[in-house]
Amino acid sequence: SAASGVYKRQYLNRHLDGGQQYMTGDNLTIVDISMATNISLTEIKGYKMEQWPDLAMWYRRMKALPYWAECNRGLYEWKSPQ
Repeated sequence: SAASGVYKRQYLNRHLDGGQQYMTGDNLTIVDISMATNISLTEIKGYKMEQWPDLAMWYRRMKALPYWAECNRGLYEWKSPQ
């Protein structure tokens, strides 16, 4: 449900408010990859994350990874087919 999704994003935002770079600390792990996959689906649905600034910053960090675009090309092509 929409309320459940909001609660999950609030939880993740609080989890990241300690200044750490990634979900489990300062090193990228499978947890970040898994969560980024889920969050990317909300992006293509048009949800805005400004109300969760720490989560939004983490997601921008994930999208800045050098392999993000290549790994997610199919998702973005699906979002906006030619």
